[in-house]
Amino acid sequence: MPAWLVFTVLRILAFVVPLVVSYALGASVLLAALIAAIVGFCLSVIFLSRQRRAFSGELAELRRRPVKRAVPDVGEDELVEDAVVDSRSSASRPDQDPGLR
Repeated sequence: MPAWLVFTVLRILAFVVPLVVSYALGASVLLAALIAAIVGFCLSVIFLSRQRRAFSGELAELRRRPVKRAVPDVGEDELVEDAVVDSRSSASRPDQDPGLR
């Protein structure tokens, strides 16, 4: 299972479980959310360091991986078209036309 998914699910659980418990114990929604955020942060810092390192390692690997660029499909028709365009552009250059000098 990808490290980002494990870390995300555990972080959500670290917030939702204290939210439900504090709301069930009679706290208002705003107070329950504040308690859940503080408890979730503490749980994340204390218990999720291994998952956080694995997640950051995956992100670092994605940044180091070279980008594979798509090779353009050069078929026979593209080559013929390029040759025609090149021959027209070289024939229309004023520096190569002896009549304009």
